[in-house]
Parts: sequence; C-alpha cells; structure tokens
Amino acid sequence: MDQAEFKRQFVRSELRVDDSYGRVHSYIEFGNVTYWFADDRQDADRNPIPEDKKLAISLEGLKNFAGIIGEDARFYYGFPAGGDTSFLVKTKHVFGKSRVLTKEIRYVRHYLTDAEVSINTRESFTDTKGTYVRIAKCNFDVEIAVDAVRNMDKYDTFCLFSSD
Repeated sequence: MDQAEFKRQFVRSELRVDDSYGRVHSYIEFGNVTYWFADDRQDADRNPIPEDKKLAISLEGLKNFAGIIGEDARFYYGFPAGGDTSFLVKTKHVFGKSRVLTKEIRYVRHYLTDAEVSINTRESFTDTKGTYVRIAKCNFDVEIAVDAVRNMDKYDTFCLFSSD
C-alpha cells in the first residue's frame, strides 16, 4: 500500500466513510464554504491566529479531501462582474474546467431598520424607500439540484459542501 492509499484509508476511517456509502460525489458551493472559518481564532493545532489574519481554504487541499471521500467533485462559485478572474483560472486548473460552474454575483437591497442603521458596518445607500445595504447573492441551489438529478445514476451518496 502506498502513502496516498494509506492516507485515504485513514481519513475515511476517521470520518466513518466506509464502502456502504458506495460511489460518493461532492458538490461544493464555495461562496458558502469560505465562511466556515471566518470567525475562528485558532488554527487546527489550536495556535492563536493573529488579529490581522484569517484562515484560508486551500483549493488543492479541498480537492484532495473530496477525492479521498469520493470519486467526483463539482465546484460552484459566484464571481463579481468585472472582477479579477485569476481565482477562476486556478479553480479550473485544480478541479478541471468541466467541474467548475460559475455565474455572476447579484446584489440584493436590504433596507435597514432604525436599529440596524445605528450598528451597520457596511457601506450604505439611500433612496426614496430608505437606507439600505447591498448584500451579495449567488445561490447555486437550483444548479446543484439539477446537476445532482442529472448525475444520480453515477453516485450512491451525495455530499454537499455548503452552509445552507
């Protein structure tokens, strides 16, 4: 047994992912995954994280982890209009062009109550209806559901990486 197979067996054993799960396909809604560790103040070894630093998710590590628990992974990501595309290029390199699905982020107006105005930390705007903030939205719920149904003959277990 080589080191990669040993690692695969160890991780699957730790997570209790055995052969009863059959073929596992992962669907990663990265816009939600990026928030998983936003408030963490310690790293995996319980070392404090400096106030000006945050944990980041390694795309290669995420792809490798998905590969350990399953056979296929799809990556869904919303990008800002006119934004830097280097992240998308990297995701396509890591996950494969046909496994990365993207769409433009849309912004929803959230009108603030009087109580919210006093504690708001976001850039605010005002129109005839009141004061609002723009909230980025890029839901992939429908796309993931459609892809999951289209591919259901290819997997036995569906693994969703999201915060929904």
